[in-house]
Amino acid sequence: MTQVRPTQLVQRTNALDEDWHTRQQQLADSEEMRRRVQYKQGRRFRSALEAAEVRFGFLTSQARGWESEFERLQAFTGMETRFVPGQSQSNAREPLLLGANQTNARAPAVVDEITSRYQEKERANTSLLRYLNEQQAEVTAVFAHALHPTPRDNEALRDRCERSTSTTRLLRSGVSDCRRY
Repeated sequence: MTQVRPTQLVQRTNALDEDWHTRQQQLADSEEMRRRVQYKQGRRFRSALEAAEVRFGFLTSQARGWESEFERLQAFTGMETRFVPGQSQSNAREPLLLGANQTNARAPAVVDEITSRYQEKERANTSLLRYLNEQQAEVTAVFAHALHPTPRDNEALRDRCERSTSTTRLLRSGVSDCRRY
């Protein structure tokens, strides 16, 4: 049997202690790296989640805005039909228009109805405004001629003013009726 000297045991113990400290340091470094990676991943995940929540809020707000605008248009046009996203809005009375890809090419009936009613109101308002502008031009011409009136001109002026005043009242009441819608 070989005899081990105490100095050899001390050296071997010191070597094992150094090896143990080195391995403990490596374990601590590896644990620190794992925690850092985990923290970075958590931070990226939180950032992505926050961005998704902001985007969701934006899209929700935008959808609510469109919904309120659509409801305003429905009230303006006096429609009873409601637009429901995701449902077929095609009018069953319209024929199917099948193209090369054989898909249903019907136009959304609710949207078309709102658009046509809005265009009708717009045409009526444009016509009333055009008539009011013509009346205003006529009154302006009459007042320009009134600077040098003759007795005959005074009589014509009085008639035109009376017609213009009654017509203007009628048109203003019509425009206010349209604005209520």
